[in-house]
Amino acid sequence: MSKIDCYAKSAPYVTRGVQNEIPMPVQMAIWRAIAIMPRPRDYLQVFDLSRDIRHGETVQIIRHSQEQPLFYQEYVIACPDAVDGYKLFAIDDGTGERDAHCVLMLAEEW
Repeated sequence: MSKIDCYAKSAPYVTRGVQNEIPMPVQMAIWRAIAIMPRPRDYLQVFDLSRDIRHGETVQIIRHSQEQPLFYQEYVIACPDAVDGYKLFAIDDGTGERDAHCVLMLAEEW
């Protein structure tokens, strides 16, 4: 039996901190970044968020990384509600079972 891709679930979990602090377009961009990244994926995905102004427009900078195998990608999306100074973790519980859990949380919620 093949392992279930936890991140491909239609309803991954987000913590209350993420719900309250991170704009929905940024959350969606994070899940999309995980979906399109090359395999294999580590159980822990790290996202550093910062805000910038480019060409007069507020943008969200998302720095996505993992340790094993080494991976780094940066994304820039238009986002008037961009946030600054947040680190988030996306965690796959690693069971590979049908009831696997994937959670997006603020680093301080770990």
